[in-house]
Order: sequence, then structure tokens, then C-alpha cells
Amino acid sequence: MAHPAVAAARGEPGCIRFDLGASLTDPQVLIFIQQWETREAFYAHFDAPHTAAFREAIKPLVTDATVEIVHPDRVEVL
Repeated sequence: MAHPAVAAARGEPGCIRFDLGASLTDPQVLIFIQQWETREAFYAHFDAPHTAAFREAIKPLVTDATVEIVHPDRVEVL
């Protein structure tokens, strides 16, 4: 289910990096590591049809979702 969504995200304009992995301490936790050229490209990713379809498909499996944007001097939580 995630592989098509990851592949689609990697093909989006502005996507520099898009990887998916599991937490080392809890394999039930998925971690998306993304790098985008601009904040606008990042937000456009959230509005992409494949992203919405993926979120809907995994909705029954998600208990918590946090977005953290890591800057050199701070972590921004959306």
C-alpha cells in the first residue's frame, strides 16, 4: 500500500528525498523522511490526490500522526 504512494511522492515537483522506514524501537511506527525544495512544494504534496488516497487507506491503522520539520536550530511541529 505504501510503495505506490512513496513512488508517486518521489515524482512530485520539488521532491528531493522521500523515504519510508520503521522506528528502530517500535516496528509498528512508520517514519517518513522527506526533503522538499520549498515549503510550497511540501504543502502541495499534502494536497496531491495520491497523498489523500493514502491517508484515507491507512486511516484505520493510524493512532497518532505528528509532522516535525527539522531545522538546523529547532524542530517545528505542525
